[in-house]
Amino acid sequence: MQNLLTRAYEKVAKRHNRLHKVKIIPVGYAFYEINKGSRNKNLFKSLYHKDGTHPGKNGAFLASCIFWESLTKNNTTTMIEPTGIEEKTSKQLKEFAKNAVKKNKFK
Repeated sequence: MQNLLTRAYEKVAKRHNRLHKVKIIPVGYAFYEINKGSRNKNLFKSLYHKDGTHPGKNGAFLASCIFWESLTKNNTTTMIEPTGIEEKTSKQLKEFAKNAVKKNKFK
């Protein structure tokens, strides 16, 4: 599903990129990458609120890291550590964010 969404976003971006500089902020791609790794299942579950649909604290932090890198071109290591997220988890999320932005064709 994520591959279809990514291709659709890229198609629209390519079409509109002729007139305007288009950016894609790859939040969904990062969630997908965490989900596809079998050793990341607990990390993936932690991205969501208890309802299983809306992002929880970790998911919101991951999204903010991706926006930060995409819009400012600054590495997430310059971000202030969030309250209530373990340092190990924070570092993992920052790494996934960095990789998602790095792989993004429309920066």
